[in-house]
Amino acid sequence: MNKKCDRHTNMENENNLITNEEYREIQKEFNKISSLSSKSIFYRNMAYACWVIGIFSIILAITILI
Repeated sequence: MNKKCDRHTNMENENNLITNEEYREIQKEFNKISSLSSKSIFYRNMAYACWVIGIFSIILAITILI
């Protein structure tokens, strides 16, 4: 009974293992995705900063004109 269970788990382990090359490819894809998300967060923050500067400059121009 034990031998049968061991063989079954060994077969499952062999099917679930990935090679080093596959792991490297997965890691490359993950790095691409994470760098893209950090870039998009940076650009979104820059857009917010531009909105704040624009609104502040409009308010400043209105106060100078008045």
